[in-house]
Amino acid sequence: MRFNKSRFLLYACVSTVFTTSSIECFAQTQTKLVASASAESEIGPIRFISFAEASGAIRAFSADLPEDLVRVVAAGDSTEWDRYVRSRDAQTRDRLHAGALDTLANLLLFGTSYTSAAPLTPELLKKINASSAQNAADDFGSQTLLRRIDELASALVHPAGNERLEYFHELLHEQHYRFQSSDDILKVKQFLGLNLIRMLHEDISYAAALSEAQRLTTNGIEKRSQVFAQRGISVDTSLFPSFAIEEALAQAKRDGLLPSRLSRVAVIGPGLDVVNKDQGWDYYPEQTTQPLLILDSLVRLGLADARTIQIATLDISDLVNQHILSARARARKDVGYTVQLPLRSDIAWDPGTVRYWQRAGTAIGKAVAPMRGAKTANLKYKAVRFPPTDVLRIRPTDLDVVYQLQVIPDSEKFDLVVATNVFVYYGAFEQALAMANLSSMLRGNGLLLTNDALPDQAGLPLRSVGFSETTYSPRPHDGDRVIFYEHHPQGR
Repeated sequence: MRFNKSRFLLYACVSTVFTTSSIECFAQTQTKLVASASAESEIGPIRFISFAEASGAIRAFSADLPEDLVRVVAAGDSTEWDRYVRSRDAQTRDRLHAGALDTLANLLLFGTSYTSAAPLTPELLKKINASSAQNAADDFGSQTLLRRIDELASALVHPAGNERLEYFHELLHEQHYRFQSSDDILKVKQFLGLNLIRMLHEDISYAAALSEAQRLTTNGIEKRSQVFAQRGISVDTSLFPSFAIEEALAQAKRDGLLPSRLSRVAVIGPGLDVVNKDQGWDYYPEQTTQPLLILDSLVRLGLADARTIQIATLDISDLVNQHILSARARARKDVGYTVQLPLRSDIAWDPGTVRYWQRAGTAIGKAVAPMRGAKTANLKYKAVRFPPTDVLRIRPTDLDVVYQLQVIPDSEKFDLVVATNVFVYYGAFEQALAMANLSSMLRGNGLLLTNDALPDQAGLPLRSVGFSETTYSPRPHDGDRVIFYEHHPQGR
C-alpha cells in the first residue's frame, strides 16, 4: 500500500512520452508480432466501524458525503451502514488487484531478474514515441520493449522458483490466462503490452492532478494527500520513508510529544519491496523493510527497549501478511531476516540521506555481505540481517484501517502509529473514518506519524501538533513532510 510521492513526477515523465497515436501503433505492432494474518493477532477482536463511531466524520463531511452514503445517513439505519462499510471494504481490497497490475507493468519496464535487456528508461521511451510505424522495427527502444515482453512472458510460463514471477503467474492465471500453447503465450504478451499502456495513460492524469495540487496555495498538501483516491492500491515500498520517519521520531522526541519509552507500535501498510520503480532492483527476494527499520530507529533514538517493544503491522494485503507470517515461521526456527538496501550512486544524495543509509538497520541488526545484480549498475550495495528475536516482535494483522478497528484494552493500545504513503489512496471522508478508528486504538498520549495530510475539520478525533521535513536529494519534490497527530479533546 505504498506510493512514493517524492519520485512520482520524475517517474510520470515516462508516461507522457506516449501519444495516443504511438500507443495505438504499439498495440497494433504487438498484436502482429506475437491464511490468515488475523490468526496471529492476539490483542483483541476486529470489527467494522459502527454508525455511532463514524458520526463525527459524517457530521464533518455532511455536505460532501459519497453519493451512495447519503441515503444511508438520511435513514439513520445502522444495518444499512454496516452493509455499506462491508461493501466499501470489499471494494478497497479489490483495488489491490489493480495495484498488482501496476507492479507488473513496472516489472516489464525495469526488471532485471528475467532479462538482460536494458531497463526502459524515459530516454528509451522517448525514442519509441519518436519512431514511426515504419522504422519502429529498427528502433532500439522498440526492440528493447518487445524483447522485454517476450522474455517476461517466457519467465511467467516457467517462474523457476522466482517468487515475484510465481505471484504474477498466479495473478494472470486467475484472470483466465493460460501458458500452454503458442496462442496462450501470444495473449499473455498482448496483455503485458496493453497493461503497460494502461498504466502509462493513467499516470498522465495522475501526474497532472499532482502537479495541479502542488501549485495550489490553499489546501495543496491535502489535495496531494488524496491524489490516488481512485487508483489501484500498491504494496510497493522503499527505504526513504523510513528515513523520514526516523527524522520525525527525533523531532517528536525533542518536542516532548512521545513517551520516554514506547512499548507498542503499529505500522499501517508496511509494504513489500516487489519491484523498485527507480531502477528495477528485483535481483533480490521480495522483502519488507519498514517494520524492522522503524524498530531499529526506535532503539537508536532511545525510545524503545529492544527486548520488550512490540510492532503490529496492519494491512489488507494477503501477500504482505503472508510474507510476514513466513518470516515469523522461519524466526521460530532461529532463522533471521536479511534485507538488501541498495542505493543509487549516480544521484547527489543529501549528506543526511547517505548517513541514514549507512546506519540503517545497524542498531539491532548486523551488516552482512550483500547480494549483487547480475550486471553492472550504478549502485552502492548494503545488506543487514536482523535476528530472529526481532522478527518475532513483528506481528501482522489483517485490518482495513478505514473501515475496521481492533478492540484493544487500554493497557494494550498503541503508543505510536506510523503510516507512510497510505492515506493518499483515499478521499477526505475515508481519511476521517481512519482517524476515528485510529483514535480508538491509540493511547491517550499516543501519536500518529504520517506523510499524508489528514482532514482538519471540527469534530474529528485527531489534530495536527507538528511536523518534520526531510529532503533526500536536490531532485524536485524528492523528500517528505511527516505530520504528527494526537487526540483532539473536542473531537473525542
